[in-house]
Amino acid sequence: MVERRQAACFLDPGRGKTAITLTALSDLGRPRTLVLAPAAVAETVWHREAAQWEHLKGMRVMSATGTEAQRLAVLAARPHVMALSYENIGWLLDRLQKDGGVWPFEATVFDELSRMKHSGTSRFRRLRHAVKHSKIRIGLTANPVGNHLSDIWGEMYMVGDEKPLGPTKGGFMAQYFFPTQVLNGRVVGWKPHDFAPSEIHRRIKPWAFTMPLGTAPPLPRLDSNIIDVPLPPEVEDLARDLARDLTVQLASGTDLFAFSSSTAATKVRQLAGGAVYTTPDGSAYEVVHGMKLRALEDLVGELQGNPLLVGYWYKHEAERILAHFKGIARMYSGAKDMDAWNRGEVEMMLVHPQSAGHGINLQHGGHHLAWFTLPWSWELLNQTRGRLVRHGQLSPWVGEHILAGGATDYRVARILGEKRAEEDALLASLLS
Repeated sequence: MVERRQAACFLDPGRGKTAITLTALSDLGRPRTLVLAPAAVAETVWHREAAQWEHLKGMRVMSATGTEAQRLAVLAARPHVMALSYENIGWLLDRLQKDGGVWPFEATVFDELSRMKHSGTSRFRRLRHAVKHSKIRIGLTANPVGNHLSDIWGEMYMVGDEKPLGPTKGGFMAQYFFPTQVLNGRVVGWKPHDFAPSEIHRRIKPWAFTMPLGTAPPLPRLDSNIIDVPLPPEVEDLARDLARDLTVQLASGTDLFAFSSSTAATKVRQLAGGAVYTTPDGSAYEVVHGMKLRALEDLVGELQGNPLLVGYWYKHEAERILAHFKGIARMYSGAKDMDAWNRGEVEMMLVHPQSAGHGINLQHGGHHLAWFTLPWSWELLNQTRGRLVRHGQLSPWVGEHILAGGATDYRVARILGEKRAEEDALLASLLS
């Protein structure tokens, strides 16, 4: 980071990206820096990390969260490092424009650089011009290819402008990908040409780095355990008929409709979990079986009071788990829950990978993770694992328990493995 000034750092969760970056900024003379991060990370992680290291003493790191007045106070204080959530980028740009439009940050850090993969958003378009005034730009992520190789363009543009992969996303796509699916005249599916991965890897190599295995203390071992959850035959019939006909009648007599194959696939996933939304707006759902809850109950019994982190995907899953494990289960909602977990005060804590999958340190409170329903995203899966699989974990291993209900859950697990392989190929290219 010190040598290149503009660099993307691709390191697994728990490898110390925050401390590495703060050290680099200190070595660079402690320039005035803006850190953009997920809200929970901006609020709790950066200033706490800086306070833990002797060599960062005197480095003022502040969190610009809370009310507008609180954020303005931090901006006016001009700390060495100001951590701001991605959601408040628009607010900051509007404020700076009101004050004369001068970008005051010599360095910009993108914590979870993958948040910049969507180049068509107004957030991206506005920010791409502002950060050009930062001579130092650092991107941090464990998953540069969370879902698709095409995501890498926006991430690398924020780090190095057009130099890594060209000036426009459209030009990048036309050069390296070909359309596989068109809907209403719009391309909605892309596949890379055979030559594309190796060429993209070559072009980003001067602007990105990762850490070879063996050059850092090993992380705790991850042991994945798939728990087969047999579904009742009538639920399997419902899932099959819904996928085929886009409509079924539940045992209660409720008619369930899916208006597209993708909606049907979502509802089939819900059926595997034990309940399905029966209204388009998600205001009502109906329980169809309790097999995953029973499997989770068996797992809790086996753990004999050892803390368990439970990942869920649908809101009704969280509601049903909380009701079933009343007095034991607790929903993660912020720093107070993180601290309680790490003090060993929580036996079961529910986390959604979109809100607790980045930057939250939970390694001190337990070493078991159960997936009630897997996320579709490899990035979210890996990041949630990383809350426990990180340095400081008190156990040498972390147990991951995947509750798999039927063919749909197994298919998701297989696709996530394929996405991981694509990302592993990119990271390996940076070391060759």
